[in-house]
Amino acid sequence: MTPETDHRRAAAKLLTAAWEAAGEAEIPSTVMTATALSVVLAEMVRIYGDETTSRTLSRLSEQVAKGAFNQQGHGHQHSDGNGKDSGGEDEDTLA
Repeated sequence: MTPETDHRRAAAKLLTAAWEAAGEAEIPSTVMTATALSVVLAEMVRIYGDETTSRTLSRLSEQVAKGAFNQQGHGHQHSDGNGKDSGGEDEDTLA
């Protein structure tokens, strides 16, 4: 394993733990998702700049449209924090 692989695994464990803690605190998954996305995008812009982040998001948009993230198996469910599907959420609430 490379150091980058080790770092990615450690980061995934930390993010999973934070996600689980938020669920235990009854923070809805929709709120966690929107907040996490906002934090990540702000950090990407800080590190890579507006243009590179925009290009990356364009590529990600294409991957999402092709279903690349449908079966990632990260264990995160779209729920209200109590394990129930919150359903009916408007996708525009992500930003």
